[in-house]
Formats: sequence, structure tokens, C-alpha cells
Amino acid sequence: MPIDRIDQKVVCVWPQLPFKLGCWSIRDYPVENQVYSVAAFADTLGGNPGVYLCELPDFACACKGIKASAWPLSAFPHVDERETDISAFKEHLIVAPATRERVDA
Repeated sequence: MPIDRIDQKVVCVWPQLPFKLGCWSIRDYPVENQVYSVAAFADTLGGNPGVYLCELPDFACACKGIKASAWPLSAFPHVDERETDISAFKEHLIVAPATRERVDA
């Protein structure tokens, strides 16, 4: 499922995101396995697809002079928010009680 709407849930899958982005001065950054909501879409400063997150400020790095960039979209796959409907499976689980017949050997 693509990430294509505002408020869609995503999860950070990049461990040590500041290191991967080349800057340890980033104070507020996405944490691995944490779920976030999409605020907006934009390209990163490198021209790759990016995402702004509702729960965090934009990507900013003082040492590289970056003030407000999107976080890399590749670090955030979608979270499956669909409710699981198992009613079809439950129908197959309803089994009539087994009848036992006496068999003389």
C-alpha cells in the first residue's frame, strides 16, 4: 500500500536516523519502530520523496545549514490500519459435534 494521504500512519524503520542522515546535532528525530502520522509530502533537499510528520518538527540540521526539510519517505513504510474481519474464518470453525457409532469388531 503506498503512502499517499495526510494522517496516514507510518512507522520509522531506520535505526539511528541522525547517523544515516549524517548529523548527530538533530534533537527531535523519528525513532525506530515508532508510529507517526503524515502531515504533508515534499521532496527532501536531495530531491528524494519526503514526508513531514505531525508528531515531530521538520528535519533541521544546524551543522549543514538545513532549516526545514522533509524526512526521507524511504524510512517510513505504511502501517496497516485495516481492521481484520475474521467472520469468514469463524464460519468454517463451527463444526457439528461428532457422532460416534458403536462398531463391533
